[in-house]
Amino acid sequence: MITRKIDVLIVDDEKFAREGFRNIIDWDRLGFRICAEASDAEDALDKIWMYQPGLVLLDVRLPDMLGTEVLRKARETGYQGEVIILSGYTDFEYAREAMSCGAFSYLVKPVDERELQSVILQVRDKINNKGIEQVRIDQFYHKTREKVLIDLLTDDIYDPMVGYYDLGLVYPQYQVVIYEIYEQGQQRLNFAEILGGKPDAEDIDQLHIDHRNVILLEGAEKISRFHSWIQHLEAGVERNSYIDSIFFVYGEAVTELRDIRRSYTECLDLIQRRLFCEENQHMLSWRDLPERRFSRQPALDEKVTGQYSSQIFELLQQRKRRELSQLLSELRDRLAGESYSNLQVKHFVIDVMLQVRHDLLQKYGNEMKQLFDSNTAMIESIESSEYFYEIIRYMSSQFEKVMERIGNATPGNVVDDVVYYIRQNYASRLTLESIAPLFGYTSSYLGKMLSTSLGCNFNSYLDQVRLEKAEKLLTGTEMMIQDIATATGYRYIDVFNQKFRRKNGCTPSEYRRSHGRTGLQSD
Repeated sequence: MITRKIDVLIVDDEKFAREGFRNIIDWDRLGFRICAEASDAEDALDKIWMYQPGLVLLDVRLPDMLGTEVLRKARETGYQGEVIILSGYTDFEYAREAMSCGAFSYLVKPVDERELQSVILQVRDKINNKGIEQVRIDQFYHKTREKVLIDLLTDDIYDPMVGYYDLGLVYPQYQVVIYEIYEQGQQRLNFAEILGGKPDAEDIDQLHIDHRNVILLEGAEKISRFHSWIQHLEAGVERNSYIDSIFFVYGEAVTELRDIRRSYTECLDLIQRRLFCEENQHMLSWRDLPERRFSRQPALDEKVTGQYSSQIFELLQQRKRRELSQLLSELRDRLAGESYSNLQVKHFVIDVMLQVRHDLLQKYGNEMKQLFDSNTAMIESIESSEYFYEIIRYMSSQFEKVMERIGNATPGNVVDDVVYYIRQNYASRLTLESIAPLFGYTSSYLGKMLSTSLGCNFNSYLDQVRLEKAEKLLTGTEMMIQDIATATGYRYIDVFNQKFRRKNGCTPSEYRRSHGRTGLQSD
């Protein structure tokens, strides 16, 4: 059964002849469609390359080149379709030459309709049979290639006797990427769909290993293209409904095929690091892996649990919000700096919270029991959290209830605490929504408190702190401007330059030069 129409290109310098070929055959009924026409050799070669037609009707005599030369050039560029040569009686030698170049057949003008139809049907049968066989070959090729790749990634198997070149696996550079879709109902999306249907995403190697979506990037061009796509997604330029439920990790680029397993295992380690990502962060690279400082990580035992729970208990009683938020930040940094599993981290936090709850109940009795969630609810809330900042929000909301019961906080104290927190954490991805729960307020209420006390909104004050720090780094260090932007919390150099110019009336480079420090990198 013909499932797809075969494209036909008609090449003849006479308009009347082209119209005749178009009309004397019921192309659609026979399973063909005329995709284009050409009147000279140059136009014919362009359209052969553009359309890759299954069949070309090619006149042997064209004004700028013989049809035999057109056929030869087309074959040299990789064209594999069928060609029917159209010739006069005196052009037999040309026709014979065309047959030697791989023409399917030749017909003598004026062309007999029945003869043309007969040859066209033969072309159709050949193309369809070749297509079926090619499908089988392609299926075998892709299955073999996929198995070899999975073995290389998971079993550290590299056999020099395997025909890696024949499998299209010989490149100067490789990089492994894993993406995780953690919203129900979206697990079946492929990478091309995630990117909004980009056609050039289809040539990306995608594998499924242990229920994970694995991408192997081969060659510098694919690696560069991939990172460009991800940057656009992160920046929101091409954000779609899927991006907020997708997380990418990528290992180090390697130059040897035998080393792709290292890139893959780095990705597996990074998947575990998603817990410590900032809000709206959707990727991690191998550079974000914690430094392996210890042969084995220190245990999160009862002693450590007791240290943190007792510190939290004391700060709660003293209603020291600033110090409490700082302690939670330090706890996050400590846990993120080691290779603990997500399960280990969550169980540790649960143990700390249960101990704090127990200590509060011991001292204050049932009045605290009404403020804190039950043990079961607390465990469920922490275990279901996708990110550690969600855990901190939950912990902070529980702690704020306690501190309000112990004693009411004044707006002035809260603002001081927020200002202190911003100045300590300005390089992080801070948002009013992410820090408000740390202080026990909604983002809208905290925003009003800050605007009243500071005379500007949260984002303006954050920019003020960041740019003041940037000015000090520009005049007091020789750091590159790109690095200064990153160190002060700006992920994109363009945003940093824009805000710096708005505040100072000049670019960072101009500011550095005017203050006596020569920059290493212009903006």
